[in-house]
Amino acid sequence: MFPGGLAYDGYGQVGTYTHARGSIRLTETSPAQSFDEPLTLTDVKDFLSLTATPDVTDDDQMLLTFISAAREVFEIEQGCDLMVKQWDMSLDYFYGLEMPLRDNLISVDLVQYKDSDGALHALAENTDYIVDKLKRPGVISQTWNNFWPVFTPWPSSAVLIRFTAGLKPSDAFWNNAGARLLTGMKVLIKSWYIGDDERGNQDGIPYAAQVLMRYGAVPRVR
Repeated sequence: MFPGGLAYDGYGQVGTYTHARGSIRLTETSPAQSFDEPLTLTDVKDFLSLTATPDVTDDDQMLLTFISAAREVFEIEQGCDLMVKQWDMSLDYFYGLEMPLRDNLISVDLVQYKDSDGALHALAENTDYIVDKLKRPGVISQTWNNFWPVFTPWPSSAVLIRFTAGLKPSDAFWNNAGARLLTGMKVLIKSWYIGDDERGNQDGIPYAAQVLMRYGAVPRVR
């Protein structure tokens, strides 16, 4: 959560998170960002004991939709992206000693601000700011004995922080906690496919999937 209350709540491929200080959304690129789901159609059909066919059926299309939806549900619970995504965080001004980004931070790709005249000014990593990828979530922070730029900002969304975060298919996570997450996703997809939400929570998520989706979630310092 951001200082002041900007929460990461809903890790889908689209979405805008608003707050008095700013918002976060997927970076708009051309072509648009594409993502490889951690589960394949074959993985799910094998789990459901469905016969594979050479042609994509209506059921296959539905299962592909379920795969994306299940991954998004698990991203919310995990508090991180389960695939690599690039995000744009727009703020009205720099604030605090450090600003949290997202868990499994890979890189900060651009930091710039727009002054009241509309001129853009880019900041340099390790000169104007540092990036700490060890924290969960990763943060961008002021350099030692330095301050964020003092300027008269553009009236709205004067600061842009573009960063990349998420898990790669090669990450060791998928060999332990991630493997349990994948099983939980399959359980959730099965409940949607057969229409069985018995013993589910208020969102219709089966108890077994609830337990599995919490493995490997962001630990909290006590």
